[in-house]
Amino acid sequence: MKHALLAITAVVLPALVPVAHASEGTVDFQGKLVAQTCTVRTVGTAGNTVMLPTLSTSLLQTAGQTAGRTRFNISLTNCAGAAKSAAAFFEDRYWTDKTTGNLTYGPSGPLANLQVQLIDTVTDKPIHIGDPDQYTSTTQIPIDASGNATLPYAAQYYAIGPTSPGKRTTLSVWYSINYQ
Repeated sequence: MKHALLAITAVVLPALVPVAHASEGTVDFQGKLVAQTCTVRTVGTAGNTVMLPTLSTSLLQTAGQTAGRTRFNISLTNCAGAAKSAAAFFEDRYWTDKTTGNLTYGPSGPLANLQVQLIDTVTDKPIHIGDPDQYTSTTQIPIDASGNATLPYAAQYYAIGPTSPGKRTTLSVWYSINYQ
């Protein structure tokens, strides 16, 4: 009985003690939804696959070296709604190196020390996949009067160290359309 009373007291007593806290500030959230509909497809590819070239490993032996830039477009057609421009927002999923913002095969992947970097071809600057800065740093392309826009990008190999030969493999990146 003494143990049961002690156990009940240990559980109930903390609930009766007032909790002290102080308000340190507020966080506001803003967002916007648009009634935008477009037909979206990747152009300049086989299906949705961008084929990077087969290259010699000698081109990618030092961290930061790039090679094999391949252009691709995301085509928006039949857009209806209030948006005047659009850009792709490349989302951070399973295959993103958080430091470089590139797609990665991982340290034990078939192509160690090799990543795929995405480029905004209007500014010629790398796109850091998953970074919210894409909302302001990736070029917004105007949607024309016919409701069409072509969003131009490129992908290229990016070395994070000496590369070695490997088999052809596939990486994927998810994207959504950021309408303005």
